Amino acid sequence: MKSNAFDQIEIHSSFIEDGISKMRKINNLRISENSEMKLEPGGYHLMLMSPKKGYQRRKFS
Repeated sequence: MKSNAFDQIEIHSSFIEDGISKMRKINNLRISENSEMKLEPGGYHLMLMSPKKGYQRRKFS
C-alpha cells in the first residue's frame, strides 16, 4: 500500500486477549471476489505512520 501523505501504511487487526486490548499487523489480507471488508475501530484498521513533509491533518467521515 502506498500513500502520497505517509511513508508507511499498515493494516492491523484489534482483539482482546486476557482482558487487554491488542493489535496485530496483518501482512497478507485476502478479500474474496464480490465480497466486502469494513475498516472500523475494534476490527481491521489502517495505521498511517510517518507523515510526509507538508501533510495537513484532515477530518474523515
